[in-house]
Amino acid sequence: MAMIRQSIDIQVAPSVLYSQLTRFEEFPRFIQDVEALRRLDGNRLHWTVQAANRTVEWESIITEQIPDRRIAWQNSHVPGTTGAFELQPLGTQASRLTLTLEFEPEQVPDAPAAFRADDMSRRLKQDLARLKKLVEQQPAQAAVQNAEPTRPRRSEGLLPQTEELDAAAGSDASDPARAMADSIPDEERSDETDNRQEDKNDENNERERRLKHAFGRTMPPLP
Repeated sequence: MAMIRQSIDIQVAPSVLYSQLTRFEEFPRFIQDVEALRRLDGNRLHWTVQAANRTVEWESIITEQIPDRRIAWQNSHVPGTTGAFELQPLGTQASRLTLTLEFEPEQVPDAPAAFRADDMSRRLKQDLARLKKLVEQQPAQAAVQNAEPTRPRRSEGLLPQTEELDAAAGSDASDPARAMADSIPDEERSDETDNRQEDKNDENNERERRLKHAFGRTMPPLP
């Protein structure tokens, strides 16, 4: 029976690391030769691995799962082949992850004849290094994705200054009647003035005609 144990310190809280380890479908992102890993039900996992230039599949059973502390499994077809992730907090924002594997080299599916525990240990060390990089980069990526867009500042010339807005509105901008009058074009305003003058002249002429009729003589023009 061979046993391999590898540890690595990762700069994330145990809860963050545990959450990543329970996303089994993402194991191919950091474990070499694993093509796919699916959770069949509550405690069964289906592995698809590339080994010795061919695809090998098997199932394992999760034997223990303690949130933020431990995940253990066992090969369904080879009971002596087991593995476990153990998490140890290092402060509030760091964790030590330890991976332990126990197996019989000759029972590893499709293992080459020269397969040795040293080879497996080297590969697992590389796998944990990839996991460390994956997990530590995720908080930074999430911060970038969730960042709110920066609003333009007035000093950048993208928004008008308050003083400019006030000047454009004018000192009487709060007076609705004045604002409405200011909105009338000059040509329409001139026509309206002429019409009022004509109406006033017509009214004066009518008054003069009535006075002439009443007194029978010419009246001086009304002012």
